[in-house]
Amino acid sequence: MSYESTVYRILIASPSDVEEEREMASRIIQDWNDLNSFNKKIVLLPVKWETHSSPTYGVRPQEAINKQIVDDCDLLLGFFWTKLGTPTGEDVSGTIEEIKRVSKAGKPVMLYFSKRGKDPSQIDIKQLESLSKFKEDVYKIALVENYNSIVDFRDKVSRQIEMKIRELQERKIPSKDLISFSFIDTLTGKLSKDRLELNVERIVLEEKQLEKILKSDKRVAKKKWSFNEQLVSFINKKNNIPVILGLENNTNRTLSNVLAELKIISSIEESLVIHSTGSNDENDLFHNLGQLDISKENQTNILKLFKNNITQTSSKVWEFNTKPLSLLPNKAKIIDTVIILYPKETLTIDFHINLFSENVLQPIENTCSLAIKVTKREITEEEISDIIAKTSDDDDLPF
Repeated sequence: MSYESTVYRILIASPSDVEEEREMASRIIQDWNDLNSFNKKIVLLPVKWETHSSPTYGVRPQEAINKQIVDDCDLLLGFFWTKLGTPTGEDVSGTIEEIKRVSKAGKPVMLYFSKRGKDPSQIDIKQLESLSKFKEDVYKIALVENYNSIVDFRDKVSRQIEMKIRELQERKIPSKDLISFSFIDTLTGKLSKDRLELNVERIVLEEKQLEKILKSDKRVAKKKWSFNEQLVSFINKKNNIPVILGLENNTNRTLSNVLAELKIISSIEESLVIHSTGSNDENDLFHNLGQLDISKENQTNILKLFKNNITQTSSKVWEFNTKPLSLLPNKAKIIDTVIILYPKETLTIDFHINLFSENVLQPIENTCSLAIKVTKREITEEEISDIIAKTSDDDDLPF
């Protein structure tokens, strides 16, 4: 079965005394391809001068290698044992020239130094001294790895090359595009546009109007408290706007332990009330509170604190943090809180999110916005009659 994939060229750079490591590096890359290429749609191509360069006349040998394979590589994997390599006319060795050239191009370089033992009679002292000088210099500007055996080399490169592939993937995608953030369409369960416009009616009930209803309407004379509860509930249901936010993983790998910091900003001060509900732990919390010897009032107050986990930090700003969640490759997932908006007038609400994950190098910032046009109206006689009809005749007084 054919499939499209991204190809990363990995340049294997080393002097001549690490032939076993060169073969092992190629094998590691092939093993990675066997396990990951189909699912991740990524293919790693090991590139060596002896297999990917061709004879060229009239050009400095290392320069020919640079143009044929070094400049087109995406990642350099370099390793040393007792030699530094042969001078090129431009640098102390071909391997060092390749390392500097790839690094200068802003591409990743992975360097490994062998601590394996070797017969002293086979060691070139001048080469060893040159290598020691290079190591002394490189330790000041790079994080390198050491290995004690071929098995140790295999284990470290196999693990660490996976990290570099992630970096290469993230370099291709702008940080904010790794994870999309927007409103969830309740019909499809998928993310919708990152800017929505809503036209809503808001029922406005003045205190004087409520007092007039309670005094003049005989139908509520004996059930004022129940009627008032039903009235407030009706108006809240009419005036609220539930907002469900979601994240979508745009990568081919699972992003685990994703934490989100959300900031909600209203365009107008004192123009918005926000509540939240819907924690996955809400039922457990309710059950656990029921096992405690505390009053019903205390239980209710505690539940409110846990359910309404959004903190208002100013007259137009609210903030909250989500619990850790995992995002599957190319899948959307809701944020574990339903936000309930009560707009008092026409306004725009911006939702700013900062995302952190152990799989992503840098925090991801994203935003979406909701423009709400509010039309105010008074409650109608028909609505009042309907509320009265649904109100119990037995007034449930709060004492």
